[in-house]
Amino acid sequence: MSFARLFPVLGLAACAARSPEPVSFTDVPTFHTEETGTLLGSLPVTRFRYDNGLQLIVVEDHSAPVAAYHTWYAVGSSLEEEGKTGLAHLFEHMMFKATEDYPEGGYDRALESLGANGLNAWTWLDETVYVQSVPVSALDKVAELESTRMTKLIVDADALDSEREVVINERRLRVDNDPGGKLNELLYATAFDTHTYGWPTIGWMKDLEGLSVEDCVDFYRTWYAPNNATVIVVGDVEPMDVAATVLKHYGRIPASELPDRKPPAEPPQAEQKRAEVEIPTTADRVQVGFKSVAAGDADLPVVYVIDAILSAGRSSRLRRALIDTGLASELSTFSLGMAEPGLFELDISAREGVSAEQIEEALFAELESFVAEGPTAADLERGIRQTQAASMGGLTGAAGKAQLVGWFWRTTGDWR
Repeated sequence: MSFARLFPVLGLAACAARSPEPVSFTDVPTFHTEETGTLLGSLPVTRFRYDNGLQLIVVEDHSAPVAAYHTWYAVGSSLEEEGKTGLAHLFEHMMFKATEDYPEGGYDRALESLGANGLNAWTWLDETVYVQSVPVSALDKVAELESTRMTKLIVDADALDSEREVVINERRLRVDNDPGGKLNELLYATAFDTHTYGWPTIGWMKDLEGLSVEDCVDFYRTWYAPNNATVIVVGDVEPMDVAATVLKHYGRIPASELPDRKPPAEPPQAEQKRAEVEIPTTADRVQVGFKSVAAGDADLPVVYVIDAILSAGRSSRLRRALIDTGLASELSTFSLGMAEPGLFELDISAREGVSAEQIEEALFAELESFVAEGPTAADLERGIRQTQAASMGGLTGAAGKAQLVGWFWRTTGDWR
């Protein structure tokens, strides 16, 4: 039996079946141009706002006759209620079920017939997102399909039961029976005392088992509304044409009365927190979470550079201290900024025969040395270069640009 350990630490030193009620529609909808700008210095960006609160961001990229169509809903696991964790992620699954206009599977088949690719969705702490890339000629149909899902999804016991079982099995696979997943769930639960970032996005098992049709209908009617959504279109398009298409399909959907709900504030952390769990693995594993900064914080680029210096490439400091010395077999980090301060994570798998204590000692010795001495000029140059390369690598293709714009818009309120 080996041990897996967690060390969340203080901040970085360097930085019954029923369907929803019928929707009533508003009259004479309009939209307004809110702002314009450029992405990467050359791609025109236009942001529109509709009378019902829907936001549309259009990025012109005429390099290929395709368009990415992403829909961001400003709800994730951090806005769930106690006892109903996992509802946002479960509902993401249910959004692919039948609507009043399309039978189950009809959404996927309709998109495939249009030549769509990259059809996907995800839920995390702050958002739920639905994505696809299509020929520009298919944008009107995609807007129709997505607006239909926003208003006419059939939410009943059959849909809930089938998707609940899928999610429960997903939880067993990715968390309960996976050492890394189980450890990461414990890491966040230990790191956050009051903030709902400490709740697992996939949900606690007891909560998943207790969710009702009424819970799902209420969630749908509350959060799946135009004033809680942003549509992002990137591709070979004209902004006013896209805006008119979106108006046609979404303009008469009424806004929801959104709850004034925010995650509870996390109190300052005064000392290191630790947790230990026994997991039947062949080697020890250590995860560490440092309290970090939100996506809108001016220090976030510094965090990214620190991440690169510590872990990116064969010459990075932690790889030299842990991998090259034979202590660890794997090392990974995660430092993505979120809407509110989250964690800078390190995940280290020890080599067989190496204890978690040895990993901890070597890790913190290297981190303390880094804080005391600071990066060398070569480390700093390499870290900046690797951070810039990673950022640009995520901007390849319309889908990458749409994801970046959506991420910054959701987490900071500014798409730039």
